[in-house]
Parts: sequence; structure tokens; C-alpha cells
Amino acid sequence: VMEALPLNPSSLSNLRKRRGLDPLPAGESWKLLVAKNAPVVVPIHEVAFNGKPADWEDNTVLTEFIFLRGETVQKLDKLYTDFISKAKASGHPVVLMAFSSMPVSRGDILNTASMMVEKCQPQPAVIAMMGNRPKESVSSSLEDRAARHKAKGLLLEGTVAPFGELLPLMDVNIIHGGLGTTAEAMRA
Repeated sequence: VMEALPLNPSSLSNLRKRRGLDPLPAGESWKLLVAKNAPVVVPIHEVAFNGKPADWEDNTVLTEFIFLRGETVQKLDKLYTDFISKAKASGHPVVLMAFSSMPVSRGDILNTASMMVEKCQPQPAVIAMMGNRPKESVSSSLEDRAARHKAKGLLLEGTVAPFGELLPLMDVNIIHGGLGTTAEAMRA
């Protein structure tokens, strides 16, 4: 949760400090919102939950889905469509693993993607999205391991792609739970 990231300059306590407010003890922000009956707007339609969950507070308002798209929808790059087509033609389910701006290292992403390729049955082809972060160096053994999977068409290290186009083509989506990505996953 945003309030529990002490080194994050955007953590709730850091935002409050910059505005001259006292920090909240970790885990207290939700209790405070409920106590003050502050509106909590969730931009996901209630149909996604089969109605508003009964245990949600009265101050929770469900709206329409949020889709963070511009005027035109970007087309999916041939790099992705070719990877997906070849994987599916070879009988491999295609898995997307995307953490967007979450602080997950390239090494952790490549290691997890490699473990999926090596241990899951049926063997998947994995698209590991790195986002626009600077390319982090990893150990040579992990780099070699990932390179072997890439050479076999089982791993694609991606940067960005329009999720509205990509997610419907996946057999499995592993996402960080951000609002736009979650809405696109539910729509897919």
C-alpha cells in the first residue's frame, strides 16, 4: 500500500509532511477515511463484482471502468504479435507478466519468468514487461538463462504495449493491480 513504502517520495506520510500535516501511523489511513465517511470512488463498474460487495462501506461509490487511452488506440507492435503467434502455433500458452511502475527489479522479473518457463506445465511462453525503466544489469548466469529462453521463443522482454490490445491475446495475465491495467484486464 502506498502508505507503507517509507522510501517512496509519494508515500502518504511523505505527502502529508510536505503539506505540513502530521504523518499517519502505518495502516491507519483506511480507518480514518471510514471514520470521516470520506467518499471512496472506485472507477470499476459494479458488474465486475456482481453488484457492490456487501461488506464495502456506504461511502464507497462504484463508477464506470477507467480506460487510460488517448484519442486513437495504439496498435500492438509486430514484435509482440509475432511472439504470440509463434508461441500459440507451438502449443505454448502465453503469459503476460507486467508490473508497470512498481519497484520490481529486472532481475526478479527475469528470474520469475524463467522459473515459469522451466517449471510450468504446459510450458508457457512469457512476455515479461519491464516498462520504461533503465535497463538494470543482472548476473551473467541469469542473463544467459534468459537468453536461452528467448532463443527458443519462450521469453520476450518487452518495454511498453497497449494493454487494451495485448491482454485479450493472453492466456494468463499477471499484473500489479493498478487501476488502468486492472480495468483493461477485466475488459479483456
